Amino acid sequence: MAVYENLTHDQYSGLSGWNWSLIKRLSASPKHLRFDQLFAPKDRPAWQKGRALHAAVFESESFAHRYRPWPGVRRGKAYDGFKEKNPGVELMTEKDYAEVVRGAESVLSVDWVTAKLLKGRPEVSFTWNDPETGLPCKGRADWLTDKFLMDLKGVRAGIPVETTIAKYQYHGQMAHYAAGLRANGIEVEGVYIVAVETSGPMDVSIYELDNGAPEGALYEGEKVRARYMEQLAECVESDEWPGRQPFGPERLALPPWALSDVASELEFDEIEIEEGAMP
Repeated sequence: MAVYENLTHDQYSGLSGWNWSLIKRLSASPKHLRFDQLFAPKDRPAWQKGRALHAAVFESESFAHRYRPWPGVRRGKAYDGFKEKNPGVELMTEKDYAEVVRGAESVLSVDWVTAKLLKGRPEVSFTWNDPETGLPCKGRADWLTDKFLMDLKGVRAGIPVETTIAKYQYHGQMAHYAAGLRANGIEVEGVYIVAVETSGPMDVSIYELDNGAPEGALYEGEKVRARYMEQLAECVESDEWPGRQPFGPERLALPPWALSDVASELEFDEIEIEEGAMP
């Protein structure tokens, strides 16, 4: 068990332990988790944009030094020369950089957020052993005080934020973080997700996750996490990582939205919103 401050992204990645990004791949199958653990890329452009947004909101001074816009293609002699003379600086496309700045401005225009940022620490990393399974785990909180935990998420414009939180299992992620902090003797009173659209009006939504049964988002996240940790422990112990259908054919059951006699007006509305958001 340990709590770390001021770790870089690479230093955090080097810590041992199961993080939520891997654990939640069990929603596909253990085989998908194992593949990502062994072969998934260590970084992606979208992840860089997310890190830049976090830095712009929580570490504005650091953002100014670490991230710069780069016109044109990010390769060639000029690009390589700049990188060599400016180690540690991450270059972004002008479009991504502008969207990060706009997104941060939108988040910081919310009084509730700026009030919460008066006290606390950004990017707090922590490790622990899961008490139920004994598996080593790790997490990285966007913003932490002795009272609350806050996580910043970029979301797609026009899509209900609740849908995005459920789809990407952010409630499970926050339960994972809360468990890790608790193991390190830190019991937060409030858990929040701040969601900002990554394009369009860049609207901001704020949600508190509670652990009240049966509908509390944190309560459900704890259940999801417990189920995944149990499954993960079995895979680690046996060193077997089965796919979606380890026992052969299953009867195909179409999802409800694909059935012609149950299509709802709400689903058509969501399709129109999604298509309208496309360039």
